[in-house]
Amino acid sequence: MNDKLRADATAKDLSPTDLILACEMLFSRGRGDEAVRMVMNVGGKSDRADLLFASATIMGSLASRHDIAAALLRKALHLLPRDNPQLVKLAADIKTSLADTLMADGKVSEALSIYKENLAERPADGMSLCEHISMSLLEAGYPLEAAEVIRTWMKVGASSPILLNNLGCALQRLNQSAEALPYYEKAVALSPYHPDISFGYAITLLKAGRIQEGLRLYSRRTPSMSTNNYWFLDLPRLTEEDDLEGKRIVFYQEQGLGDTLQFVRYIPWVVSMGAEVVLAVPPQLFRLMQTSYPDVDVRLMTDFNTPKSSEDERVYHYGCPIPDLPYIARVTAITEHDLARGEESEVPYLHVPEEITDRFSELCDLGIEKTGAVPDKRRLRIGIVWSGDRRKNAKDVAADKRRSVTFDDLITALTPLDADLFNLQFGDRRQDLAEWKGQPVIDLMSDVGDMLDTAALIKNLDMVVSVDTSVVHLAGALGVPVWMISRWDACWRWGDRGGTSPWYPTIKIFRANGLSFGPVLSQVGEALKGTIALYDAEPLGV
Repeated sequence: MNDKLRADATAKDLSPTDLILACEMLFSRGRGDEAVRMVMNVGGKSDRADLLFASATIMGSLASRHDIAAALLRKALHLLPRDNPQLVKLAADIKTSLADTLMADGKVSEALSIYKENLAERPADGMSLCEHISMSLLEAGYPLEAAEVIRTWMKVGASSPILLNNLGCALQRLNQSAEALPYYEKAVALSPYHPDISFGYAITLLKAGRIQEGLRLYSRRTPSMSTNNYWFLDLPRLTEEDDLEGKRIVFYQEQGLGDTLQFVRYIPWVVSMGAEVVLAVPPQLFRLMQTSYPDVDVRLMTDFNTPKSSEDERVYHYGCPIPDLPYIARVTAITEHDLARGEESEVPYLHVPEEITDRFSELCDLGIEKTGAVPDKRRLRIGIVWSGDRRKNAKDVAADKRRSVTFDDLITALTPLDADLFNLQFGDRRQDLAEWKGQPVIDLMSDVGDMLDTAALIKNLDMVVSVDTSVVHLAGALGVPVWMISRWDACWRWGDRGGTSPWYPTIKIFRANGLSFGPVLSQVGEALKGTIALYDAEPLGV
């Protein structure tokens, strides 16, 4: 965005598209605050409903400021003339967006009231509105209500692939995955090439335990990448049927760090099949992967930026997202036996050099000493994580809200404890520690540069308590006991129910039973007190 456009942000000829594109560019360059200021400037001075609508879209989808987005939308509705038939569709769209915004902001009753008004005013659009309302409820964390909306509609109206998909999604999130599958099967039959339906069907198959079918369909998704500027994405995608011997294959980071930490275990199996493996990972994982897989060519993702370097003249046969590895390795069932592909894929399969572990051992001892409460005997050392990484787009923000808790809620449920607590929270949410005045939480994250350092710190702890983040996978892959606080609509990899997982023998899962984490946090706190009462400085088991 040039300086003139920024200066003329409230000019009468500024189009909604210009505003959205400019703000998207600013957010992509880490200048989100500047974009928000520009939107607020437009919203405060503009009397154009279309610009206010665009401003609200930016505040909701990019900045996750639903309160401001709602205010902008109400202003837009107020400005629209009620007797202009040419603006009926714009008014309806703004009204629907207002309901979506209120839903995302947790104001469910108010949002549903507006949705009902829309249904009454636009009966001919009933099916599309029902599709929209049910998805909005799902993204806000209300699968039971979404299922009720869809079933009520289906009693009087026609079905559609999207409605069937949404009902399947709702049941899967209610941990009724087997019951969800027939709806997905109908949706796929009606719309076999719809990517969202196919992906939802795949993860529901996986969550229901139909692993072979699920992995095959899961491997057909379009890779979820932050950018398409990597030349390995132009390589043929590796499949289960391809011969590995003598092939040079780039396995690359896709989705979250936890996905790589969970599925990289199969890299040694690929090597044993005669392939030459190149592992492309972000900086946070680079040293950890080098240490854990010294015989593999580990490289940074940025080494593969387009265009291909003239220095790399080697022939590459395939590219493969790391989460495809269970499919490539022909995993047929999720049991500890079936998951293994040789000793190198068994837990622990990630490793930390002794000198780094020793450095963090000294830091841990010093941190405990600084608390001024050094007991006569060694106490249990517990690492804590309360939040996932901050997300940017609205859909990911909604998912993060469902999995994360606040620091205050977690620490209040856990303390006081006769144990030494260590912070493992990285990023912006680490700042939540600043106002805490209760039992000391030892924070060594200033000494942590990447996941190898985090792993070394975890190796010096007796256990980890965390929401569903990459730290859970890191601790599990290291063979360190980890208690995971799972959101109630659990991720597919943890199944519909149960307190353990064959993916990680040292994990214990505590499942929330609703949107509130309060009861399950209390459960974790009580369980910790019982564990500490039994602790006698021997290695801890789960």
